[in-house]
Amino acid sequence: DMLQRALNSVLAQDYDNIEIFIVDNGSIDNTEAIVADYMTKHENIRYHKFDENKGACAARNYAITHAKGSLVTGLDDDDEFVPERITELVNAYDERFAFVCTGYFWDYGAYRKAKINTSLEVTLHDQLNFNQTSNQALVSKQRIIDAGLFDEDLTSCQDWDMWTRLIIKYGTALRIDGASYIVHTAHD
Repeated sequence: DMLQRALNSVLAQDYDNIEIFIVDNGSIDNTEAIVADYMTKHENIRYHKFDENKGACAARNYAITHAKGSLVTGLDDDDEFVPERITELVNAYDERFAFVCTGYFWDYGAYRKAKINTSLEVTLHDQLNFNQTSNQALVSKQRIIDAGLFDEDLTSCQDWDMWTRLIIKYGTALRIDGASYIVHTAHD
């Protein structure tokens, strides 16, 4: 159900030039069948399955290095995008910034709260004190590759690590007003 919600949120974007690259991190449920059904209906979905769980960073790195586009962003299977997320990020993207991001909604099930949803030019000082980016950003595929990809030795904070390394390498990042990523926490 979570995967379908995530996929539907990407398919509902008001921006239509999207490649959806799904990396199945060794699941043992019906993920492959669900994705196969979506692939029969949508030509922009690509799929790769690891035989075993290699961790979130390995899955992200595989998708990034095999994606066709020049800009990449991510979506965890238990989260979702609001319909205008990609349009807002693409419209705000400017190569003078390391990357662009927005705030997010923290969804507790009973209620939803917007977090870090104000604009900010994120300096290294800002980022070192708190992950001002949250867990997903829109960034040049080549920049992530040149920064060394996500660190597969990290089991947590891999997003904070990547955004920090990108800011060190490329300078200030841009967080735009609003929240367009929903982090669901009410599931087990």
